[in-house]
Amino acid sequence: MNIVWAMRRCATITVAAVSISSVPLSGVLAQTVSSYTQAQADRGHRPYDTNCSGCHGTTFGGSAEVPTLVGAGFRERWFIGSPTMFMDFIMANMPQQDPGSLDPKTYADIAAYLMSKNHVPAGNAELPADPAALANITLPPLQ
Repeated sequence: MNIVWAMRRCATITVAAVSISSVPLSGVLAQTVSSYTQAQADRGHRPYDTNCSGCHGTTFGGSAEVPTLVGAGFRERWFIGSPTMFMDFIMANMPQQDPGSLDPKTYADIAAYLMSKNHVPAGNAELPADPAALANITLPPLQ
């Protein structure tokens, strides 16, 4: 009786392993693209200094009234999954004194700069400014 039970259990485990291994990873990996390029992040430094550092600071630490832009909490809130929510937020709300006043490419460059400061891996493709293109992006895992 124990031999029959062991054989059934082994067969069940084998079927489960085959089922899992047959899931195509290409569909998952096709949506995961490089989040930004280092050149784009470098380009975002100057507009960050001009439009953001007055409130968030040059070290991204914020203040009692202004949130920090670096660290685990910030990364986990904004840089896991799609960058769409982050881009939508900064485009609608920043800079605080004139929300939505920057061109979309500048917002994407600033976002790339902040990603670089939060250890999101750079890659070979720029972070797009187009909302439709952003919807197809899944950021790489945090380091």
